Amino acid sequence: VSSHAVNSDACISFVKMLLSDEVQSDLVLNDNFVLNRNAFRHGCEVGIDYFNSTPIGAEIFDYSIGTTVVVNSKFTTEDIDNLENIILSCSKIDTPDASINLIILEEMPAYFSGQKDLASVVKILQDRVQKVLDERG
Repeated sequence: VSSHAVNSDACISFVKMLLSDEVQSDLVLNDNFVLNRNAFRHGCEVGIDYFNSTPIGAEIFDYSIGTTVVVNSKFTTEDIDNLENIILSCSKIDTPDASINLIILEEMPAYFSGQKDLASVVKILQDRVQKVLDERG
């Protein structure tokens, strides 16, 4: 919490609420990664029970990708351990660059509406993005 926050106590309360068992459990059951390991493991166990109750070869709708997928295997707690180890091995996060994303959002409609061809839009994108990067030094 920033020392410049107008109400640091409210910010701290908000962070504590986000990290509570109840909120972390709700987040993990809605396809989110969480910081609370107990909530993570519990959510994975619920997922295992759900997927393992579906016969192998059956199709289920995956709301996260918006299409049906075929259940190809049964899951175990070893799969939870493997996923947890993958998460623990991460050393940084890749975050989008808001300035560059804004440039893309501004320039791409000209291509999709047929006003410009892709090569022209790509050239403009490269020039504008390079200017942003050059300004950062």
